[in-house]
Amino acid sequence: MLRYRAWGRLDRLLPSFAGERWRLFHVLGWEDRATAAFEVLSGAGALNGSFLCRIAPPQEARRSLFEANRVPRQNIVAARMRQLAGQDLHPEDIHFDVGIGELRALSKRVAHGAGGKIIFDISSCPKRFFFPLLKDLLRDSTVTDLLATYAVTTGYADGVLAEDFRGWDALPMFGGSVPSEPDEALFVGVGYMPMGLPESLNGNRSNLKIRLILPFPPGPPSYKRTWQFAHEISSVVGPGADLEIVRI
Repeated sequence: MLRYRAWGRLDRLLPSFAGERWRLFHVLGWEDRATAAFEVLSGAGALNGSFLCRIAPPQEARRSLFEANRVPRQNIVAARMRQLAGQDLHPEDIHFDVGIGELRALSKRVAHGAGGKIIFDISSCPKRFFFPLLKDLLRDSTVTDLLATYAVTTGYADGVLAEDFRGWDALPMFGGSVPSEPDEALFVGVGYMPMGLPESLNGNRSNLKIRLILPFPPGPPSYKRTWQFAHEISSVVGPGADLEIVRI
């Protein structure tokens, strides 16, 4: 595995790899940024094939207000990728609720024939997928070079960004052993929406240390939404809780 920890814009990093070609592992999203890594690699002549996934949402999400827009938007993104590739793309359909075995099989299919060099674009990839898949690819002895890319959005809508949250649980391959003692500490990366976390914290949490990891300084309009997130958590656990905001 690479010892060099590359970091920065993809178009500026590629020249550091002396003309190497990469397999792109990416997800068919419905935002324009889903094509960003594909565009950069295609334009640089550094693309050694594309492994494209289309993740089917869980059953309950199909009643979502967002669902009516998902497929038309995905079709627009797919058309842009076809234009860049000059050929049809055939995404592999994966269900959101696949198990650990299926995730490991997927990472092996991605690595097979990649020549050891993979760029994993996580811009449109759910955390339930990209954390375990990265973990598996890092362990794969056939993968010699692995880059993870993320296209930053130019902005977010003012309203609801997600809905129909499930209960909080460990990600696949990150569950560990079942503890016999209650949780002692909770570390939360502060974002735009707490996604059901306040409801899960309701009740007696006096013995729980809570650390809110806050991006700082957040640019406008992020600061308003991140501080609202922190306020929602603090109002649920109460003034006597061991809660601290850690700025990074």
